[in-house]
Amino acid sequence: LLLFFKQNFFFLSQERQREYMEQFLGKKKEVLFEEQQKIQGQTYWTGHTMEYLKVAVISEENLENKRVMVQLQNIIGQDLILAE
Repeated sequence: LLLFFKQNFFFLSQERQREYMEQFLGKKKEVLFEEQQKIQGQTYWTGHTMEYLKVAVISEENLENKRVMVQLQNIIGQDLILAE
């Protein structure tokens, strides 16, 4: 019973997280970029908004420790928003 509860709670938590992220899609937000990461074979700069959203963007420029306004485009995976 406890395992069933934990699995359902985790699913509900993921669903709520996605709903939270979706409300920001299409909006411009400032992101503090922190590091480069390879995601699905592509190199992205990743960072966070003031709302704790994890954001990834493709850029040739070094964005480490820079705040940049981006437009949030779509969600990939469970916790990452792609931006331009």
